[in-house]
Amino acid sequence: MAQDKGADALSLEEIVVTARRTEEKLLDVPLAVTAFSADDIEARGIRNLDDIAAATPGVTFSNLLGEFLPTPIIRGVAPVNVFGENNAAIFIDGVYVSGREGLNFSLLDLESIDVVKGPQSALFGRNAFSGAINYVTAKPSQELVRKAEVQVGNRGKKMLQGSISGSLSDTVAARVAVAYDTWDGSYDNQVAGGPDIGGYEYKTAQASLRFTPSDLFEGLVSVYYSDDEIDPSAMSQVLANCEDRLLANVTPMQTSSKWLNYCGELPSVNKDSLSVPVGADGEDRELVRSQLHLKWNFGAGTLTSLTGYSKVEQFYLVD
Repeated sequence: MAQDKGADALSLEEIVVTARRTEEKLLDVPLAVTAFSADDIEARGIRNLDDIAAATPGVTFSNLLGEFLPTPIIRGVAPVNVFGENNAAIFIDGVYVSGREGLNFSLLDLESIDVVKGPQSALFGRNAFSGAINYVTAKPSQELVRKAEVQVGNRGKKMLQGSISGSLSDTVAARVAVAYDTWDGSYDNQVAGGPDIGGYEYKTAQASLRFTPSDLFEGLVSVYYSDDEIDPSAMSQVLANCEDRLLANVTPMQTSSKWLNYCGELPSVNKDSLSVPVGADGEDRELVRSQLHLKWNFGAGTLTSLTGYSKVEQFYLVD
């Protein structure tokens, strides 16, 4: 709630969303939308899809194997094939994020996040069967705007982030943002000489140019790059004890068996049982994304063009 200085009554803060690919007031949109402004993102410490899910009713996020199978789930509609396409789609400024291994990336220099719940295939395509999450990046401004942030914590947590935006000419504005984020993880690997577990190191940069040669045309080109090192997940081994794969082929003279699953109550896991073998160093990931937005205003309406390029390279060695 915000106090209107010219009135005694309280009024709701006006929130603008782009859930239907155009800027609209949240109260005017006939959809179930959870919106986060730049202030919300900073206050809640939203850095990834885990944080978005924790702050959004009806949204969960599963990311059990590093960044191999990130799965956002909206209203409980999970994908039938765990290795297939998700039912909830991710977008950056309305451009679809392809490459599942690159969905959970560094959220650098965002203006807002819109989480749209329910089927959105008419607006966002078939991958938005259960909903969509759209990241809106901060746009270049003619005014000089600078921002810096530093975080330091235990277990090697360090985060440095900065951005600057301003005018290059009367018709061109630019914005640049960089970030370095690292953490050793919450757990210690019990294997002598083994790799760190549960941590990460993200090195990210983002740049954009905005062209406004006239009141009738606007162009925006942006590039995102991130070089990520992701430790293997903290895990513990439990020996299978039931559902013998070889049972059908066992003769009375054979005693071999191969158990597939574990039946019964799972034993408790503590920090002393977390182990990842030597050499299973996790993932090295490189993300490159670029976008071109063009908008022409006519008397009869607005013509918009969205073009995107996405590339994900991933090298991994895991147990």
